[in-house]
Amino acid sequence: MDNQRQKIFEEFEGDFRLLMKKYNELREKLEETERKLNEKNEDLMAAHKEVLEWRKNYSRLQMAKSLSVTKEERDIAYRKISNLMRKIDNCLVLLNE
Repeated sequence: MDNQRQKIFEEFEGDFRLLMKKYNELREKLEETERKLNEKNEDLMAAHKEVLEWRKNYSRLQMAKSLSVTKEERDIAYRKISNLMRKIDNCLVLLNE
């Protein structure tokens, strides 16, 4: 009877150690995932601030260009800025993945 109890206890102890090992691995994986998420959030916030700054600059440029340049020059500037905005939006999409 004592051998059987000892065997059951040893099996339980082995299973418990395996369970603790798996738990620790999952906890470490969770911490790593949370760290990566925080980094992505920081990158996203930085990109968002940059987008806001670009939009502000774009508005200023529109105002300045409307006062001093030809329609052709305004169209060229608008296309360049629109292209930059699309690139920034694409970066934001990649950060969100």
